[in-house]
Amino acid sequence: MKEKIKKILVINAGSSSLKWALYADKDLELLGTGICERIALDGNLILKDKNNKYEHKEDLPTHLVAIEKLLKYWKEHNFISELDEIEAIGFRIPYAGFKFLSPVFYSPEVRDSIVTYAEKFIPLHTPPFLAALDGFIEYLPNVPKIVTPDTAFHTDIPKLNKQFSISKDWATKYNIEKFGYHGLSHDYITSRMKQILGKKKINIVVAHLGSGSSLCAIKEGKSFDISVGFSSTDGLMMGTRSGAIDPGIVDYLIRIEHKDPQEVFDMLVKNSGLLGVSGISSDIRDLHKLSNENEDAKFAIELYAQRVVDYMAMYLNKVHYPDAIVFTAGMGENDSVLRKMIIDKVKSYKLCLDEESNLANYDDYMLISSKESEIPIYKMRTNEEIVIAKYVKELVNSHN
Repeated sequence: MKEKIKKILVINAGSSSLKWALYADKDLELLGTGICERIALDGNLILKDKNNKYEHKEDLPTHLVAIEKLLKYWKEHNFISELDEIEAIGFRIPYAGFKFLSPVFYSPEVRDSIVTYAEKFIPLHTPPFLAALDGFIEYLPNVPKIVTPDTAFHTDIPKLNKQFSISKDWATKYNIEKFGYHGLSHDYITSRMKQILGKKKINIVVAHLGSGSSLCAIKEGKSFDISVGFSSTDGLMMGTRSGAIDPGIVDYLIRIEHKDPQEVFDMLVKNSGLLGVSGISSDIRDLHKLSNENEDAKFAIELYAQRVVDYMAMYLNKVHYPDAIVFTAGMGENDSVLRKMIIDKVKSYKLCLDEESNLANYDDYMLISSKESEIPIYKMRTNEEIVIAKYVKELVNSHN
């Protein structure tokens, strides 16, 4: 009889999607991956293993129904034979409250922290996370569940880069400091670059450019500073988020223009960034298509690139002797035009792209700088799921 392989399941829930990856517990070999997409719309499930891709059109009114269908198709396509093969489940969440900045076993206390704090700071991410968590609690009640916050990688950030220049008393009383986000992605890129460069204490700047965006300064192999701070709205301009702005704007809109505070916050989170500036779309691909004929689309892209350059110049200075610049996440991985715009704007170092490499297709990573560049530049596919799987395995093993 074939021995059952114990598996680690990784879940990343979005408002209308549920991404998953299944790993062998022993060596973290990837056994399958996929997504339940268009939840609450015209649902679709995609499942992939090494050799096959399966697609099923299904009505997916909720995350709970998506999970039910997923369990069915895992069995049907032999990703699992029985549910007890799943040894543990790791869930990604950007922030789980200041008490839980590192991976932790799910408990009522953890849930209370998420409901109390995360819903305030990451209102777009928390409801789908809880929906997915509750779904797996219902269908797999006895399987350990590990909450993996994006903040874990940034706990090493020194106080000088972590503390805001506000009242010390208020900062202490209300736990206000830089928590950092996109840590799973920055963690993965840092680990891969250590392998590629052949040393542990690397100094790099990572540009995680997606609908959520951040730049991270990695110094001696650890997170040293990051553009996102107390909330995921800080730092770079993003798809719908403003990034860093003058706080006086908020005061002016509320006190002088009599805007409701929630309305102002919603504008900064949901109707700013590429969408707000262009008035067209939060997707840079849409803006590229229109940029030759629409000045607002063109300007939104230019402003986004300039914001990245501002932080990149600052972080290259912070890490000293940088070993590399790495572009990752949706835009960072795939947008050759944006990468060129950014690199051409950086003047503190002589940075040069190799045009052919910048445009080339790739699987894992690729060096895209020319020999003339003072700093090597890479594009790299991020992999948050494998980082979660490693955290889950370590945590489960430490409690066995």
